[in-house]
Amino acid sequence: MQFTFRVKRKAVYERGTIVFGKILSGTIDKDKDVLVSVGKNEYKAHIDSIIDKPNGGYVQSCSKGNNVSLYLSGIEEQLIKPRITVVRNYSVEKVNSNIDKKQNQLKKEHPKNEKIAESTLPKRNLQLQIKNETYSSVEKDFIQDVLVCIKETGKLAPTELYVLDKLRIAYNLSEERARQLILGTIKKYNANKNELLYKDAVSACLLDCGYLTTTERYLLEKLRIALNISEQKAYSLEKDSDWNIL
Repeated sequence: MQFTFRVKRKAVYERGTIVFGKILSGTIDKDKDVLVSVGKNEYKAHIDSIIDKPNGGYVQSCSKGNNVSLYLSGIEEQLIKPRITVVRNYSVEKVNSNIDKKQNQLKKEHPKNEKIAESTLPKRNLQLQIKNETYSSVEKDFIQDVLVCIKETGKLAPTELYVLDKLRIAYNLSEERARQLILGTIKKYNANKNELLYKDAVSACLLDCGYLTTTERYLLEKLRIALNISEQKAYSLEKDSDWNIL
């Protein structure tokens, strides 16, 4: 029987996207390629992990009727549209020839992000770091260099600061401007990372019934405080996580 999984919600995954939903038919195994259908568009993806929601643990396979979370790599989060996205078995014979073309086109549209594709901060947020401010092309390049350095720990090592200072000279940036760019980038990076962590936690809590229980609300409030997220921002993230309605 063909595996069919309808996506109810999605969340950011450092290698792609986490999709939440229910298996409508068939069985799926970990480490398998799948076909992601979004309306008339089709994309190839790979299942890195499966979490069985009732048990809350990682499993090797799951069957019809189970509410699960699939960790998909090889597909951009913005391509997936909840409620109209279906995940199926991958078959080379049935794959539309435009799958790879569409994914390659997406990469062409974001060429500057390719060097930081493995960052835990999704590409869309790296774009926001630059898009919402006015920077010169040299300053944008410097910001990208800083982001590459802080992707693991959220801060810069002494050796990285040393090399960045050499890059600053090569880019003809003043020490003060470089310092502003470094501090601003680190602050935004950590803020965005914390917001994504909070939003993912909310999405996971909403999987069962679409609303937050008293216990989940208590735990999320503790998480909000620990991540230093304002109540207003937390409310905005929760609203945005509510089934990702288009």
